[in-house]
Amino acid sequence: MTKLGIGVEDGVQALPGPEAQRRRWLELAGLLIPLAIAASLDLYRIGAQSLWLDEAFSVGMARLKWADLQTLLLSSQRNMAPYHVLLHWWVRLGTSELAVRSLSALLAAATVLPIYALGRRLFGQPTGTLAALLFAVNAFAVAQGAQEARGYALVLFLATTSSYLFVRALDRPTAANWAAYAVVGAAAMYTHFFGALVLAAHFVSGLLLPRSTGLRRYVLAATAGIGLLVSPLIPGMISGNNLWWVQRPSFGTLIDVFDDLAGRGGRGLTIAYAVACCAGLVTFRNARQPAGGRSVRWGQLFLLAWLLVPVLGSFLFSLLLKPIFISRYLIVALPAFALLAAAGVAGLRPAALRAGALVVLLGFAGRGLVHWYTGRNPKEGWRAATWELLKRARPNDAVLFEAPYVRWPFDYYVDQRGGGSVAEPLFPSMPWGAIDPFDPQFTQTLDSWLAAHRTGSRRIWVVVSHEQAGKREPQAAWYPAQLEGTVCRVEERRYVHVRVLLYDSLPCPH
Repeated sequence: MTKLGIGVEDGVQALPGPEAQRRRWLELAGLLIPLAIAASLDLYRIGAQSLWLDEAFSVGMARLKWADLQTLLLSSQRNMAPYHVLLHWWVRLGTSELAVRSLSALLAAATVLPIYALGRRLFGQPTGTLAALLFAVNAFAVAQGAQEARGYALVLFLATTSSYLFVRALDRPTAANWAAYAVVGAAAMYTHFFGALVLAAHFVSGLLLPRSTGLRRYVLAATAGIGLLVSPLIPGMISGNNLWWVQRPSFGTLIDVFDDLAGRGGRGLTIAYAVACCAGLVTFRNARQPAGGRSVRWGQLFLLAWLLVPVLGSFLFSLLLKPIFISRYLIVALPAFALLAAAGVAGLRPAALRAGALVVLLGFAGRGLVHWYTGRNPKEGWRAATWELLKRARPNDAVLFEAPYVRWPFDYYVDQRGGGSVAEPLFPSMPWGAIDPFDPQFTQTLDSWLAAHRTGSRRIWVVVSHEQAGKREPQAAWYPAQLEGTVCRVEERRYVHVRVLLYDSLPCPH
């Protein structure tokens, strides 16, 4: 049998029959209760909020024909490729918000399993249970992982599983264990490029192993193997410019990321996590050392590297080279935060202090969940914007989009409503439900399209979103100059991060 991080056998030690059975049931409950909580929270109100731009883009990709999807994944959309392949088959179950997000909910709930197993192996069963519980009630994991039709839940699951396999391979350095780690680690990187930062943390922690154990050579060999497996990704990572819209971070941005990773329960939750993590770095000093050459102290440093290498590494890279510091991308570091805090709580004495610390963490975490479920951190309001426009549109009306990518979520909700037979899309001009990512119009802007086309004598709706992603000033109002000079803007309606403007076919009187 394999060994836990504190020298306890996986399974039950030599105990009397009834006592052994009782302990088995307690350990099973320590896994199943957090798993049930995670599944419940991940599914609760999962379809309440609209899909936002990136989610609609993923759903649009998943609904392409298999040959077209392959072409797109092998050319410009290699990031999240495993997720889009899974989603391509998953959407056969349905395309509602609940249906498309349920894949992520399943993956996020499943992440409880490797978190529990890793905490149990490193520090014992109580730490595994507490870490699984902290992860289950984390509002950031629910919002950005479970209830997001993107690849974050999948990379979260793969990054956590690869971390568990890394520790297991150190305990039992067989070829099969190292091969399993390399394959899952490479899959995490294919799912999202930030998976590479978790693998970098593994490498750093591997170098901290005592030279006398001989384990460093296994770490180097596994890293080289992962490098070969992910080599097709490297040219795109070096030359890609998909993050041109990211702003340079500040120290305040860094603090905000830790607020997110703690569970969006306010600064009090972040401070509580920081205190628990500090306790996690000094606890278990007297624990029995595991077999295999690693120490309990190494396990603490391993979690610290897993937390800090992705966060601080991407932060410094953004300051010195190119901005890539995005909170949702750093969800890969969340399990380390939960594990380290759980280790700190589990090591507190007496039991009353341990219970009090857990109540504080869960109380603040509950605040983050309430904020999420009540819409304090809303997604973009595409459902309301699309359906209101279609409801108010008249025959012969036309729709223009600020940029081609803005049409993805609008088109999704046109399809969910049953079609857009009233308003006609002019830019991009494909019929509803027929968006073609290979169409040349997807390289054009509305301004250039208007300069080359006449809109005709009709009312025109203009849909605007993600203005901060363009070259215009983030706070500056944007309107197509060609329309403003020839027809009259009669109204503007605002939704969450979406604006809809209506232009009459006649010039303004003033």
